[in-house]
Amino acid sequence: MTCLPEESDEYYMARALELAAQGLGRVAPNPSVGCVIVKDGHVIAEARTGDGGRPHAETEALAMAGSEAEGSHVYVSLEPCAHTGKTPPCAKALVEASVEKVIVACKDPDERVNGQGIEMLRNAGIQVVENVMRREAEELNAGFFLTRLENRPWITLKTATSLDGKIATRTGHSKWITGTDAREAVHRLRDQHDAVLTGSGTVLADDPQMTVRIIMDRTEMPLRIILDRRRRVSKEARIHGNDGRCLILQEEYGDLSSLMSYLVQEHGITRLMVEAGATLTSSFIVEGIWDELFWFRAPVMIGDDGQSALKMAGIDVMQDAMRLQRLSITEIGHDLLEIYRKEP
Repeated sequence: MTCLPEESDEYYMARALELAAQGLGRVAPNPSVGCVIVKDGHVIAEARTGDGGRPHAETEALAMAGSEAEGSHVYVSLEPCAHTGKTPPCAKALVEASVEKVIVACKDPDERVNGQGIEMLRNAGIQVVENVMRREAEELNAGFFLTRLENRPWITLKTATSLDGKIATRTGHSKWITGTDAREAVHRLRDQHDAVLTGSGTVLADDPQMTVRIIMDRTEMPLRIILDRRRRVSKEARIHGNDGRCLILQEEYGDLSSLMSYLVQEHGITRLMVEAGATLTSSFIVEGIWDELFWFRAPVMIGDDGQSALKMAGIDVMQDAMRLQRLSITEIGHDLLEIYRKEP
């Protein structure tokens, strides 16, 4: 991480982004926002969007600061909202608190905001500085942005395979390919998502829970979504749990785009993790409806008769191969984690 000069706009905005990152997977359908209030060179309050999407970061931080907020500088990782929903506009709250300056990382693409929050602040005589660490802020809330711009969530694909690309033996046995450290990393990854999606085949083969079991401060688990058009999943399957956070989808949605739109519109999903078998995972890849691929690879060999991680049509020449951009490769215990995106 780049070392930032203390008391610079970037220094305080980096803290606001750090706070916002703590809310990923917990605040849907809202964006996760961080807010830091600074006065006379000292941080007097800081907050993030609350679990479930409320309270908003700005109003929470203002409440902490109280009367000290007057004349302060406020760093917020997303443009303050300008509309009245279940709560009054955050931009109005900043005006009423008589802050001197608001530093904004990026605009909110929601049509109810999209510059109107900044305009409200400026019309009240408050200085506004825009686009401080904009790229980092847009990356952090990419899921929320996608729901507004493309009507789909951010989609993370996850698979765990042997070195030769198998997810199970020829008999279907798959527990455990990767080690304890890698499995804990998967729990941390789930914690950053609003929902986990799988197919009925995975449920039948592995009877997974697909919960977050190593992080104790969640108010509720990610929504567990099962595609079960053939109605094969038993009521006794462990994935149902006892928390009411399991959604069985038995309808036909036509394509993955329609399914993603449904999850956004009806369930407010902004960040979706796909933990599924070869057929469903490959469908996301082939249709180009994904954003990141987390590939956990164990130093074991299963052999030709093992079940492959992907089922995709072959190509004739290398020029037709799908190209991916590797973001990182990390040792996790005895395993490797490779993270990919589509090549730009």
